[in-house]
Amino acid sequence: GGRLGRSAERRKFDRRSDAQPSRQPGLREAVDCFDLNNVLMKLDTAQKIARFSIENVGRFDSVNISTACSRLAKLMLRDTFGPRDDSGSPASRSSRDEVAEAISALSMRAMNIISTFQGRAVASLLSALSALKEQPEPQLVAALSRRAIELAGAFS
Repeated sequence: GGRLGRSAERRKFDRRSDAQPSRQPGLREAVDCFDLNNVLMKLDTAQKIARFSIENVGRFDSVNISTACSRLAKLMLRDTFGPRDDSGSPASRSSRDEVAEAISALSMRAMNIISTFQGRAVASLLSALSALKEQPEPQLVAALSRRAIELAGAFS
């Protein structure tokens, strides 16, 4: 047969994983996190990313967290006068507050799942935090530093 479309493949995968949930635990979560990352990459304003992050942060893995923070940093840097709202106008105080709330929620989630971070996610998140205009949580920077040391120790 021919190649299935992406949605057909996903439906096929979903049916297969529903039928045999014990064969590959964690695969459904991996697909979910992959889908979350795809959405994060398509959102075009810091406000949209902030809203999406706040609504879904409990489902985010380490890659989603670093992607969300990197996208927020990139969009805020792109808009030299600060973040833009959904209409492209300079962000209102409530929009800036929403971005700050998202960064806080992402930081808390990162600290809760720090042991799952791999090297690239640690480096990406530290880079994004340094690019953001907001001072990162000292506890998060300390946790990421400890995790980086743990990961570097695994190579010795």
